[in-house]
Amino acid sequence: MSSRKQALLETALAQFIEHGFANTTIQMILDQSGVSKGTFYKFFNSKDDCFYAILEQRMQEDIVIRKELENNDYASDFDLLVDQIAVPMTLPNKERVWELYWSGFYSGEINSSNLAYLQLKWLSERFIQVYGAEISMYANEGAILCYGMLHQIANTWRSFNTEKPNWHEIVPKILTYIEIILRTMHQKNEHIFDLQTFTFFNSNHNIVFKDCNKEA
Repeated sequence: MSSRKQALLETALAQFIEHGFANTTIQMILDQSGVSKGTFYKFFNSKDDCFYAILEQRMQEDIVIRKELENNDYASDFDLLVDQIAVPMTLPNKERVWELYWSGFYSGEINSSNLAYLQLKWLSERFIQVYGAEISMYANEGAILCYGMLHQIANTWRSFNTEKPNWHEIVPKILTYIEIILRTMHQKNEHIFDLQTFTFFNSNHNIVFKDCNKEA
């Protein structure tokens, strides 16, 4: 990635964090970065493309972190999963980036089911590895609930300006409750979501990213 594009992404991220995705304009990014409109469109097709590029970059960073954590010695796979979720969330701006994404995704401001699907797919697969194959039919719903709970906690913390959450304490508690929910769903043979949603997350998707990687 060119240094100009990376600098533009960092400037855009700062604007998204300060003003929110919906309230940030391309002109605001241009004013802060000092680049021309032509340079912006050389790299990105739109503000959405710019934001997706930031998200994809952060997602790739998360993947690397998760893989590196697998090389550590853990007492259990549960403890590894805790760190795989909590560690990325403690890095500078990482928590805020995903908060922006999930807020925009839930509100409809950000239309990227592909990114949501990849995140949910990874977590649902880890749930099966940690909790057992018997909960596989319910793992996707557990992933949705888990990310929803994490997002709501982060959103509440920011809204009330309370002390920043200690994710290494919160994540294992949430995972424990998610396990209870998953095992209860398995015992009752009962799903939370309707058939259409259930089918969507259990089907084989062809993940197609927007062209956010244009270079100079």
